Amino acid sequence: MSFAAKLVAYSVAASAALALSPVLINAEPVKIEYGSVNLDSAKAKELWGDILPNVEMAGDQPPSIFVAKAGDGLEISLIYASNMCSMDKCPIRVFEGGVKIEDTMGCYNITEHKLAESERAMVACDDVILINRKK
Repeated sequence: MSFAAKLVAYSVAASAALALSPVLINAEPVKIEYGSVNLDSAKAKELWGDILPNVEMAGDQPPSIFVAKAGDGLEISLIYASNMCSMDKCPIRVFEGGVKIEDTMGCYNITEHKLAESERAMVACDDVILINRKK
């Protein structure tokens, strides 16, 4: 079997395993409701202070930070800045009790973000982001 065929087979197997995972099965995802915060705010500095000095935006639109309280003690944030985002993904951070537990990239369309009922995964458009909860 060629490398490409093995890669496809493993990808299909991993997707099937995730789809049957108790993290997502029998769970109705809940839409994540974000609000925006000012880049100069204490909240922005708390969540993104390590990269705020470097954010830039091409064009007239300023960079944006979105924050949502989600689930039991979770806070999810996305930063939208042209020098931080790819064509379709931006940095997403998940915090539990003020401690960063995930730092990843995901779909920038926040209207398509949902949290699994288990609160151990979120869906950002077609991306599944597993959340390594401490509880």
